[in-house]
Amino acid sequence: MAGNQGLHSVENGKKGGRPRLEATKLREAIIKEIEQRAEPLAKALVDKALTGDVPALRETFDRGIGKPIQDLDITSDGVALPLLVIERPNGNKEIQSPSVPG
Repeated sequence: MAGNQGLHSVENGKKGGRPRLEATKLREAIIKEIEQRAEPLAKALVDKALTGDVPALRETFDRGIGKPIQDLDITSDGVALPLLVIERPNGNKEIQSPSVPG
């Protein structure tokens, strides 16, 4: 283990690895590069999708127009389940599904 000292060391209860500040700086640098090159990146993705690359096509549509909304059927053998709508004094509404015994 003497040769691996410092690689995954844990001191004072802290996890090993890259310090948070360095990770933040790296993330900011990546975002800056993406912002500067957004058009060529988007064109490359669309060009790849046009060649028939299904993952690129899916990503193009998901990022360009959004993922399709999935239907959620809240029924029990075709019978709608009751929903409880709670309206707060501040105007916020909360929807709850009461627990069904059984």
